[in-house]
Amino acid sequence: MTNQFNVAAIAASTEPLAAVSIFRKSPSPDFRAECAEHDNDSILKYCVMQSVDLDLLYAEFENSGAFAEVLFADQDVPYQIAIATARYSEDDVAGMGNAVVCGATLLLTPCSVDMEYRVEAGVYWFGILIAELKYELPFEQNLSLFSLAENVDHDAAESIASHIISDIQKSRLLSDELRISTLKSSDYFVGLRAPDELGAYSRLSTEIYDHPLSGVKLRYQHTDDRVDRTDVFVYPVRSTTWNESAVLLDMEAENVRSEIALFINETGSSEYIQRDSELWTLEAAGGPRKVLYFEGSYTDPQILDYVTRTYLAIVEDKFVKVRHTSLADSDTRNRTHEFAAAMISAIEVPGESIFMARVRQNWRSQGPLSP
Repeated sequence: MTNQFNVAAIAASTEPLAAVSIFRKSPSPDFRAECAEHDNDSILKYCVMQSVDLDLLYAEFENSGAFAEVLFADQDVPYQIAIATARYSEDDVAGMGNAVVCGATLLLTPCSVDMEYRVEAGVYWFGILIAELKYELPFEQNLSLFSLAENVDHDAAESIASHIISDIQKSRLLSDELRISTLKSSDYFVGLRAPDELGAYSRLSTEIYDHPLSGVKLRYQHTDDRVDRTDVFVYPVRSTTWNESAVLLDMEAENVRSEIALFINETGSSEYIQRDSELWTLEAAGGPRKVLYFEGSYTDPQILDYVTRTYLAIVEDKFVKVRHTSLADSDTRNRTHEFAAAMISAIEVPGESIFMARVRQNWRSQGPLSP
C-alpha cells in the first residue's frame, strides 16, 4: 500500500530555466476564507493551512534539475516562486469504520484517507507578479503495517512542485518575452535596430539583461583581429528627463568611470588613470547627437598595459555606450573611433516604455527633482 497522488510530467531540457528562489506565500483572503468555511462547516471536515513544509517544496524544486539554481527565500534572485497550500479532508461513516478496523488489527488491515491539496502559487520577477497558478490535487493516503515509512508531506510536496514546474515550462513563464510583455518594458527584440555588420566588425552576440534598467549588450568582433572586440550597451537614462544631455552624459561618465575602477581593483590591477573627456557632435538620421568620449589606462597583474575607451550618447530615452579595451601599444584608436561614430549615428532604439514611464513618474512624485 502506497500513497496515491498525481505527478505532472517535467520536460527534460539541455538548457535549464533561470534561477529561482522559493518562498512561502501569504494566502489570499479568498484562499484563507474557503479553508475556514470548510473547516467550520462540520466537525467531520478539516482544512489545514500551509500544510506542506517549505523545506520539502524547496527540495523538490532543487531535485527536479529544471532550473539553473534553486535558492531558499533569497530576495536578490530575480525570479521568485511563492507557494501557499491547504489540505482538505472529510470524515464519513465508511472512513471512520475503516479506521476502527485498521486500528483494531494493528494496521494489518490498511487504512485509506482521501484528501485534497489546494495550492495558490505566484511566479514573480523582483516582486512583480508574472503569473498566478492554482491547483486542486487529489491525494489518497494509505497506511498499513507494511507502509509505515510512507511520508504524506513528502509525497504532497512532490505532487505540488511537479505541477508548478510543468506549467512554468509549458507556458514559458520565465522567458524574456513574457517578462517584457508583463512589465511593458522596452522590447529590444523588436525595437532595437543595430547593424549586424559595421565596417570590419561583425556582431558576435546579443545579451538582454534581466532587469529593464540594465538594458541590452551587443558584442562586436573585428573580422581580421579576433582579440579586437567592442561592446555596445543600450539602457534607460535613470532620470525623469533627458533633455539636458550634456549634463546627463557627464553624470553617467562618472558612473562608468567608477565601474571601471572597481573592476580594475577587483582584478588586482594597478590604479585606473583617467584622462579628460571630449564632447563630440555626430550627424545622425534624427539630427545631431552629442557624444562624450573619454579614456583611461591601467596595468594588469602580468604587467601588461591597457587602455579603455568609452563613448556615451543619448538616443531617445536611452544611453548608448560603446566600450573598447585593448593593449596600450595596439593600433586600434582610429578604427575604434570610426566604429563608435558609425554605431551611434546608425543605431535605433525603442522609445520610452510604459515601465520606465511609470518609474519616472514615481521618481517625480516621490523623489527630489533631477535634471
